[in-house]
Amino acid sequence: MAHLPASSPSPVRSSRVLKDGIWDRCEWIETLSGEPRVRKTTKGTGPWGVNTLRAEIQYLLHLPPGLAESFPSVLAAWGLGLGDREVGYEMPYFDGWRDLGDWIRSGKLFQRDADALQDGLAELVFTRLHRADPGKHALASHIEDVLRDALAQLDRDPEFSALIRAEEIVLNGHAIAGPGRAFQRLVANGDLFRALAQAPSFRLHGDLLHENILWRPDPPAGRPALVLLDPVSVAGVYSGPPLFDLVKYESYATGELYALRAGKVDACRVEDAAPGRPACRFRIQWEHPELRPFRLIDLHSRFRAAYTARHGAHERALYRLIDAYFALVMAMNTQGLLRWARVLKGAECLAQAVAR
Repeated sequence: MAHLPASSPSPVRSSRVLKDGIWDRCEWIETLSGEPRVRKTTKGTGPWGVNTLRAEIQYLLHLPPGLAESFPSVLAAWGLGLGDREVGYEMPYFDGWRDLGDWIRSGKLFQRDADALQDGLAELVFTRLHRADPGKHALASHIEDVLRDALAQLDRDPEFSALIRAEEIVLNGHAIAGPGRAFQRLVANGDLFRALAQAPSFRLHGDLLHENILWRPDPPAGRPALVLLDPVSVAGVYSGPPLFDLVKYESYATGELYALRAGKVDACRVEDAAPGRPACRFRIQWEHPELRPFRLIDLHSRFRAAYTARHGAHERALYRLIDAYFALVMAMNTQGLLRWARVLKGAECLAQAVAR
């Protein structure tokens, strides 16, 4: 059962910023009584920020017994009313736990650790979290709407308009459907969106990034080794087909998402082969030293095998559709090289979804 949280932030003795994101901010705080906590607050920006953080609080407050211990508890919360613009909550500070992204980049994570982590995470996500959700999800219409909005926004950007409108583009020397045209074909055909709409609905994490997975190899007695942070995707997704969580996890576990975020990519328009046929280059810089840990350790094969054992094989085109959604959602919120990388990644995935 959820307890009633306080209605206002705790008075603090000291604080420091842990993460200053696009839509929200996380701070380490020390209360007047000396208790360390983490406070997460919305910045009130973006199309989803306020409602998404409010949904995250409700998600944490209503986790069932047997699952709640693997997520942070809500120690205080405010701004839960629909008209409130200042929304936030406080959670425990997990001293001694580090997020998986930090573990990976430290070079101190070995394959035996990665195997144990994947097994533990698979049990937590696929066995305990992915339980049937009786509610009907709207993920298919959400993804269609967001892709349409993203492509329309990019079409208004002079740097990308020709790319979005092209019947065909040349990416890394290969001709593929242009992103706008590929999306139109997916909508007109409708099969992928129908398959997504008809898929069983489960409780999802929604944002299964490595930064949202805390691990401690030697947790105190009675405490979990794995803790999941920041449930609910940036666009408010927390229920739907389980493939949503797999795509998000593998995007980081393979190193690709880290490369996209850190700009360890080549992404640009090059000399067009013919008028109306934009030519572009998109490549992950796998040789970069910062990506070396992702090449040395397999962080996803066991997790994927556990997914297949629990949910069955997935359709590749559906995977690519969801992957395109993730790329183009963030293309709307980035600029320069990072936007180019997201757009070209999204274009590639949409073309692959069409070519099912």
